[in-house]
Amino acid sequence: MSLIVNFNSMHKPSNQKNTYLDKRITLAILLFLCFLFTPFQSIYTSLKPSEKKITPKATAKKSPCCKLETYPEPNVQLVKICNTPNSTVIYMSLKENSDACSYVDKITLEDNRGRVYKAIGMNGIANCPDINFIPKNTLFSWEFEKLDKGLTSINLEEDPYAPKPRPDWNWWKWDNISISHCNLK
Repeated sequence: MSLIVNFNSMHKPSNQKNTYLDKRITLAILLFLCFLFTPFQSIYTSLKPSEKKITPKATAKKSPCCKLETYPEPNVQLVKICNTPNSTVIYMSLKENSDACSYVDKITLEDNRGRVYKAIGMNGIANCPDINFIPKNTLFSWEFEKLDKGLTSINLEEDPYAPKPRPDWNWWKWDNISISHCNLK
């Protein structure tokens, strides 16, 4: 007894429906195989030695801004100092909600070499004698002529003899603000 099977006749589509069905089955098998081998590929990739280049960290990278240390001044926090192409901006915030103002022409910034920089603007704070309400932790700023390079500290103060908008008004003053850790552009 012998069994003869003609394989060619098994693969001949008897009609269009079977061809469509064969394509769908083939696609399903391919998708299943891709799904099956994908986890092995990720395991293989994680076992391969890293080809990522390790570059040394840049030392003393220049940045436009630098965080300022905490200095004692009731209700006012120095936040950061930033250089723009033409100026230096000092950002501050209030620790509590408060009214505030400054006279732009009565703010002094002096560096550790004795040079005094002119204030050229303010943002987020009223120009005295006008007063504005500033919510706590809201940034406002004073802008000055651009600082020289290589400084270690600055002094920042409002003129203590400027006219007070209210009798209980206090002017702000900070001495020896360290900027030696800054590498401003």
